[in-house]
Amino acid sequence: MPHYLEGIGFGVNRGFLRHQSLLSTTPRNRSNYLINKSRYSCPSVSKMFRHIDDTKPVETSKGIFERVLLAPEDTKHHNLTVKHFTLTNGATVSFPDQDREYQHYVVSGCALMGGAYLHSESAMFVPGNKSPHKISQAGETELRLMTHIYKAPKPYFRWAKARTFHLYNAQYTSLRPAVISQQLITEEQHAVSGAYRMHAIDVQTNAPMNELGTHTNPEETMYFLRGEGEVLSEGQRKKVRPGSFVYTPLDVEHNIYNTSQTIPLQYFVLEYIEHDKAWAERGYNSPPLTHQKS
Repeated sequence: MPHYLEGIGFGVNRGFLRHQSLLSTTPRNRSNYLINKSRYSCPSVSKMFRHIDDTKPVETSKGIFERVLLAPEDTKHHNLTVKHFTLTNGATVSFPDQDREYQHYVVSGCALMGGAYLHSESAMFVPGNKSPHKISQAGETELRLMTHIYKAPKPYFRWAKARTFHLYNAQYTSLRPAVISQQLITEEQHAVSGAYRMHAIDVQTNAPMNELGTHTNPEETMYFLRGEGEVLSEGQRKKVRPGSFVYTPLDVEHNIYNTSQTIPLQYFVLEYIEHDKAWAERGYNSPPLTHQKS
């Protein structure tokens, strides 16, 4: 599939067409329980905005083409990596590290993971205690996969769980004028699965000629699936299209615009927080966790 058709083969999200008249007056701003602000200095604009065309793919093994969209050195804390994989001809990519948690998103094609077929718009969370794990291309077309990797601050809870989710089972939340949000993975689902940093995936759909509104969030990444528009961050306004990636550090004001007069703009957002601090601030004083045996 050509890069400029990233995700298009699966159409516009149906929820937008059914629910675009629903309203919500308050933009989402989950600004509590964030990764320590003192750790951050804002990366350069070139590191915040990228497109898969900007990074030459490296064939790491036969049929596996890897693009690094965000490297650890692109962030102040040096713990987050985001990669885009293209797999062909039954190729299998391995994720061996047990000191990291993984959030995968199937952009297009079909993945085979742990004996299950996972189709476009599926998300798979894998804590470090469930690694090494592998994902293979299956079916007729190539597999396009976004993988977010966050280095863990300590060993994983023994009973942390790998979980899979699909967009068509997602609930509708934070409905705003002409903007539809679907939580593919909720904050609570990440937390109870054992995540230390991953904090919800939303798939958002903006109506034509609509803007989301300037706001701040926890540290987050965005990947654009369908449509065309612009993102404003740190005073810089950049064009986005399928295959565009945006990294936004904690508390950086940003906005998203759909500049098309006819086509919705769709993208997914993944946030990152410190879950231990989140639960402590909520008043939960849990006993020491039982960690995986070394």
